[in-house]
Amino acid sequence: MLSLSLMVLSTFVACPKAPEMPQPVAQPAPEPLPKLRFVGLDLSALPADTVLAAELAPESAAWATPQTGWHPLRSIGEQGLGALNHPDGSPYLAERKPFTDFCNEADFNALMQTGETLWMLTHLECSRGGVARTRIEQGPDGLLSAVGESALIDSLEHAGGVYTPCAGQVTHWGSFLSSEEYEPDARYFDPATLEIQGNRYWNGSLPRAFKDHGGTQPYRYGWVPEFTITQDGSTTGVKHYAMGRFSHEIALVVDDDKTVYLSDDNSRGSGFFMFVSDSAQDLSGGALYAARWEQESGTAQGKLSWVNLGRASDAELSPFIESDDPVRFDELFVAADPGQDGLCSEELQLVHSSGRMECLALAEPGERFESVEQLAMVASRLETRRYAALMGATVELEKGEGVAYLAETQELWLALSTSKSSMLAGNPVVPPGYSGTLALDQIDAPLSECGGVFGGRLGKSSDTDGEPIQSQRVLTRLDQKVGGERTVEGRGPQDILANPDNITGLPGQGLVFIGEDSGLHTNNLLWAWLPATGTQVPVLSTPHHAEITGFFWYEIGEFGYLLASVQHPQVDGSSAPAPLGPDTKHMASIVGYLGPFKMPKN
Repeated sequence: MLSLSLMVLSTFVACPKAPEMPQPVAQPAPEPLPKLRFVGLDLSALPADTVLAAELAPESAAWATPQTGWHPLRSIGEQGLGALNHPDGSPYLAERKPFTDFCNEADFNALMQTGETLWMLTHLECSRGGVARTRIEQGPDGLLSAVGESALIDSLEHAGGVYTPCAGQVTHWGSFLSSEEYEPDARYFDPATLEIQGNRYWNGSLPRAFKDHGGTQPYRYGWVPEFTITQDGSTTGVKHYAMGRFSHEIALVVDDDKTVYLSDDNSRGSGFFMFVSDSAQDLSGGALYAARWEQESGTAQGKLSWVNLGRASDAELSPFIESDDPVRFDELFVAADPGQDGLCSEELQLVHSSGRMECLALAEPGERFESVEQLAMVASRLETRRYAALMGATVELEKGEGVAYLAETQELWLALSTSKSSMLAGNPVVPPGYSGTLALDQIDAPLSECGGVFGGRLGKSSDTDGEPIQSQRVLTRLDQKVGGERTVEGRGPQDILANPDNITGLPGQGLVFIGEDSGLHTNNLLWAWLPATGTQVPVLSTPHHAEITGFFWYEIGEFGYLLASVQHPQVDGSSAPAPLGPDTKHMASIVGYLGPFKMPKN
């Protein structure tokens, strides 16, 4: 045994050693790319009648070019920008006050590239409004310039034109997702006179402005249009009825290309909505949800859950809107004003929507509808805010404005311009003796005349019935992240955010731009906010009483740009507020950009 063991050991020792594998040479980690950061403006010395841009922070020097700064592209009235015409090409009537032949309310700007050609589509935020097309050229130094005449596009004439277009987005698949704000109230529409009770804008302009559109009726307006453009500048457009009808500030598609967040810019009683399309990059059909904010009492934060308003498609809804016999409000709902005691009859439900109490119930289907389910589907889209209120969603938000998203952190934010009426406890006032099933006063947030930005992370969730939502990008909390300040003697201190409006995220930068639309500041500001640290830096100042609006980030070749509009600046830097309405009594709105920025590369 001993000799055998020695033989085995000897055999083992005699085996040659395996060659050693060379060790990989450690490579240094790549230097992180510099982030886009700014040095804040001196808020004690803001100019009265010009746009002032901040300088880049020293650590962002790689982003700078010799031309980096604010650059106007075109003002309203130049080369046809802002011109409004009837579909036959004839101009509007200048004597029809307060409307003129120009809309001086430039808003969102979509920069779209088709082959080697750049086009800019600009929202003209009037009622009636329009979308202007301008060709853009990019120089070798990155500077952009507007070329030739601006002209209205007519690709939505078949659907009544465009009504008060506001914010927007250029989608990942290259289309322009638009918006229609301040939907006309169909309950008070008189089809005989084409007037809406109490709506001076509609009554003063639209029946004539839309005289050649095949009939003027309110259900044609308040939607999300989507445009595509070809290399020669021709456009096609469609209104997405499946996404619901309310006061659309913006419809923002996140990075799964199917989940869309929709803000509702209504002053005293708005909702917040989410649309999940049936398939990616096709928004023609899907499920619509309304938010229920289970707000933690006395705070500006809380859980967000989603009420399922059902599935619908554009094709199913179109016959009820674009036909010789469009549906009427009284075919969808039975509605009445509350009695002197503030209550409703037993068959109607007391709801709060759009800043008023209303007695409401779905109508009987009648001959127009095949079933109660079909009627509910149409009602959920044509009267989305009312239907959401009936379903128990939260409709007490105040001026839902911009929506921003950062894919790298999967965080989404909603700007709420203020919190001083329907978001406070005791408003809306619930009448004594109310015994209905709906919670009519769901929110008791702290008073804040300056408003704020709210949001959280996205993930999986189910609706309020426990059914899974077919999206991985569902917002489940609405917590205030920025703002919440009070005014001092009726003014907002210049060094705090006041009344946020449009907001947008910069991909890969951890940065969100927040624009102001505030009467609390003489010079409204554009802020750069870092959610990770809470840092807020003012980077643009507008002329007196202008708002900075319609901004969005674009990368063209090796350069980046933040396109924006400076809307309704005051004449000659006056400190008095500018007059309301799309007239020519104050400075022309300016379309321009912050940039060009050199996109850093490894």
